[in-house]
Amino acid sequence: MLFTSKLTKSKAQRDTVMTQAEMHIGDDVIAPSPRLPPELEREIFELAARIDRAVCRSLLVVSKRVYLWIEPLLYETIIQDKRSGKEATFPLPEGKSRYVRNLLLGGTVDWSSTDEILRDCPNITNLAVWCRTTPDCLDIIKNLPLKRLSANFHALTPPPPPPLITHLIGPQVGLGLGFGFGGAPTFSVETYTTPYPFSHFQTLTHLELTNFCGEWELCSELSMVPGLTHLAFNYQVPLDVLNGALDECRVLEVLVSTTFHYTTANIRRGSVEDGGGDGGLKVEQGNGIVECKEMALFAGITDMRVVYLSQPAKEVLRDWEREVYGEMSFWRVAENIVARRKRKAGVR
Repeated sequence: MLFTSKLTKSKAQRDTVMTQAEMHIGDDVIAPSPRLPPELEREIFELAARIDRAVCRSLLVVSKRVYLWIEPLLYETIIQDKRSGKEATFPLPEGKSRYVRNLLLGGTVDWSSTDEILRDCPNITNLAVWCRTTPDCLDIIKNLPLKRLSANFHALTPPPPPPLITHLIGPQVGLGLGFGFGGAPTFSVETYTTPYPFSHFQTLTHLELTNFCGEWELCSELSMVPGLTHLAFNYQVPLDVLNGALDECRVLEVLVSTTFHYTTANIRRGSVEDGGGDGGLKVEQGNGIVECKEMALFAGITDMRVVYLSQPAKEVLRDWEREVYGEMSFWRVAENIVARRKRKAGVR
């Protein structure tokens, strides 16, 4: 009898555990109340999903409330580039495009599809446009609630073609010329005469101008972006552009000039904290990102906010993704370098 009683009790305990485990979406089984505060429980599940993206879909079947928390994360970040192996199919399932916050349009994207993709995702806050675009693309981007933008404004605002070429080939030639890495057009920068329309991007905090080749006049509207704290050029730019940004961008904290490299064989590994230890001019700071101190010396730049970096050419897509997930990216490296300089100088 005692043995039977123990068996009965054990079975009851198992039944209780099974009842608690029966948490299905869309059925009539009522999920038990969470033992943790809902805010904390949600934070735990979202953190788990972000740390290991592979478990996202598994978490969807835990319970209905967890499903509602995790489903947006499936669409939160989209890297639209064949080289990433993570391309999405547009249009997204009905109602899912509102979840997209981080979008990268890489060089393999069909330029004719950019408008459709951008119109389908009205809540993007972090955008990279590294592909050819249509003439309407800029107007669409202007209406997005962007905080971060990486783009080639040469491509977004193509200049009118030279008169002779227009006469011989036609007015469309301005859009028909070749585009290089990041959507860089091959026509000459001298044909640009009006400033890029940065004043339309009032919510930006981070801006990366890819393949920029021009004078400060083209960037003068940067002074009209009130919250711009981080500015980067992934091309060597004239000193007047750097000085213009330092003087005119009122809240600028970090100004980065980047180039690209294909090997780190001759680059010494160092740490951000010790500034490279032995004072080397090229110091790897993590993920192959290199601080190029000799560039600042050559340019005569002494402003602590200016950082010269070199990135691995093959890691550009991955670097953008690292920044999204809070990992070590070129932005993080530059921030750490500026912070170290300020500590050494006793500046807050």
